[in-house]
Amino acid sequence: MFGQVPMSRNSDVLAKVRASEAIPKPVTPLQPVDVPTSVAQAIQASFEGLRPYYNEILSNSNILVANLTIDRGFIARRVTVTTTPVRIVQARSLKAYMFLNPTASTGAGTSGTLLASSAQLAGASGNTQATSLDVSDYQRLTMFLDITASTGGVITVNTQSKDPLSGNWATVQGDVFGAPSAVGTYYATIGTLGVDEDFAVAWDVSAAGNSTFSLSYLLKDSSVAFGTANTIYLGASGVTTSTGFPLLEGKELKTFVRTNTEIWAVSPSAAGIPISIFELR
Repeated sequence: MFGQVPMSRNSDVLAKVRASEAIPKPVTPLQPVDVPTSVAQAIQASFEGLRPYYNEILSNSNILVANLTIDRGFIARRVTVTTTPVRIVQARSLKAYMFLNPTASTGAGTSGTLLASSAQLAGASGNTQATSLDVSDYQRLTMFLDITASTGGVITVNTQSKDPLSGNWATVQGDVFGAPSAVGTYYATIGTLGVDEDFAVAWDVSAAGNSTFSLSYLLKDSSVAFGTANTIYLGASGVTTSTGFPLLEGKELKTFVRTNTEIWAVSPSAAGIPISIFELR
């Protein structure tokens, strides 16, 4: 028969055990393991063997996005994007989207009116600075002068380019049509001289008589495959045309948007540029 240990002694033993547990135990440092060179080379070779599959995995991810079907009956939600950033997506869950800039690209060439046909009195003058032409995407320009009525007034047309620093206009080429006065259509090759960013013309009619005429232009040799004048820029709430991801004219972007993520858009147009937003699944 075993004897009983007094309670006070049990308490002493317990206290000693607890005290011993509180003392930090020395940690045995890990010893480096020498891996045979052949084994190390085999491990490295196995990882190198997987390298070709990385691009395949990435490609498959792109294929997955590309083959996602358009949700909501193929109807896009359209938002007009101005110079003030606007939220176009507020994702409540992980979802794929397609963003489309449907604005038609200007392509390799474009034409338009510099000055609509109007009757000008002898001694009249003017310019198109208030409705200047953005030529930043082009390399070559030609102009047409169409005189439909004249009492002898000589028309002089000078081309102008805007200084981006001062905002002033400089005359680049003078009297590009050779001072015509007779009724007829006249052609001038401006080429690349003065085709910078903002283009305008200044005109005047001599005191010899009145004239009714118009001015038109043709831009060629676009410097980019797609125009940039109607580009939409995507990003966070503070997105700008300098920091955003550019969605060029006629281009689309397919991407996943994470949960609780917002996509904002901004454009250089005060009038606004439309963007079409499709939800994919």
